[in-house]
Amino acid sequence: IRNISATGALIEGLWNVPSGMELVVEFSDVQTIDAVVRWSREDRMGVEFASAIDIAAVCAQPRSLAS
Repeated sequence: IRNISATGALIEGLWNVPSGMELVVEFSDVQTIDAVVRWSREDRMGVEFASAIDIAAVCAQPRSLAS
């Protein structure tokens, strides 16, 4: 995740993901959120979360690398 807001995120590392694709963003083992890809360009995409998230709670969790 390159940047994040309460309603979406810029995610880097997946190539040419089609707009409209539904996915699940995993912040931790216990916190996930449904999202929809709104745009994609090369290895970056913008996603909109299904509902707003608590940024402070997400940022307080330990960081880990994608698996």
